[in-house]
Amino acid sequence: MTELTIWGTARRLLLYVGIALAALAAFALIFALSIRTGIVIPGRWIGLVMWTAIVFGVIVRARRKYWTLPIFWLAVAGLLIIHLLAFALVLNTYPQWRPLWFIPVAIGEAAMLGAVLDTLFANSIE
Repeated sequence: MTELTIWGTARRLLLYVGIALAALAAFALIFALSIRTGIVIPGRWIGLVMWTAIVFGVIVRARRKYWTLPIFWLAVAGLLIIHLLAFALVLNTYPQWRPLWFIPVAIGEAAMLGAVLDTLFANSIE
């Protein structure tokens, strides 16, 4: 656990501010490109990017003990590719997909992906 000191709290605050600024910059870039090129990015694709980051951020952070294993990162990359291919198929096939529908799917998917990683690496670190 990280010790809660003034410096630790300040570092964490700077991290969160940096993440927020990066997210705002990404949204501003998407908005500017949309205006400049006339290409409109549907909300379902923005939702995919956002929820993919959340799901994989949660499952990877919860398995910090496996971070030293290169095979762990290969497994996460493989799961990410499968996730993106499956969602690309779903979002292209079903254009009426609502961004709100990502919430229950993300909860179920995080549980499933976490179980897969735990099964794969249960005996790798004692």
